[in-house]
Amino acid sequence: MDRIPTELLILVVDSLVTAICFKLYWNSSRSVRQLKAAQVLTIDDALLKTVSEAEDQTIPYAVLEGCVGALHEPIRSQFNSSVRGVVQNVTLLEHKVEWNKYSRFWSERAKELRNSMNWVPFNLLRGRHSVQVDEPLQADNIDKLLTTVYDHYEPQSSSALNHFFDWATGEKTKGIEEIESLLLEGTKLTAIGELTTKDGAVHIGPPSRGELYILTTAFLCWLYFLSECTVSGKFGEMLKRLGSAPRSSGDIERRRKTIGLSGEILNCRTVLSA
Repeated sequence: MDRIPTELLILVVDSLVTAICFKLYWNSSRSVRQLKAAQVLTIDDALLKTVSEAEDQTIPYAVLEGCVGALHEPIRSQFNSSVRGVVQNVTLLEHKVEWNKYSRFWSERAKELRNSMNWVPFNLLRGRHSVQVDEPLQADNIDKLLTTVYDHYEPQSSSALNHFFDWATGEKTKGIEEIESLLLEGTKLTAIGELTTKDGAVHIGPPSRGELYILTTAFLCWLYFLSECTVSGKFGEMLKRLGSAPRSSGDIERRRKTIGLSGEILNCRTVLSA
């Protein structure tokens, strides 16, 4: 009889783990299905008409590629005025070592003292055409798009008395690190979200039906490649055949043809200089 509670506990834990795994799988599968169902459009002359003629002047889930350009004045780096972007993240970290009374070792950790995220309105550009990006901070993993433009670590000096107090309290501050990251102008982005029209312009923003709002530097063909692999269950086989993420224009074109995509490869340098 004493074993019954243990067996019940194991059964409950096993059921919870199974439910969590199923939930994760279901969410992943649903996201892939939504991505495959998204309407792939091009930022061109016909886009405004296409969205305007849609029901409620809205395309619920669409995919666009474009180059980042500030709508008005971009954000300039606090530490290098020649570096410009549209989303800025500044983080201040305190690096410390603490005495762990259980392991009997000093361990390092970083404590976030301040984190600020700013952005200015920006467009996705393709030639002379553009689409404005709404609420970019709501996009999934927006921080992964940022490029570190400044990273400075200032060690903290301490006296013999400070060392004594550090030893007594079991905590010592090693230094302060300040990091600035920007979503740079000219970055090529793939945006997946809801298309609407406002004041005669096309906007892309968070989907009202609950799909993932995605801004990513991944190539459109790479997203489709991943979704095809996930659904077909041939992820490992396709990785061996195609390798990792594409790095050169020739590699991109080869993979576009492999998964059936065609069309012009977007060059952001050409777009921004036009």
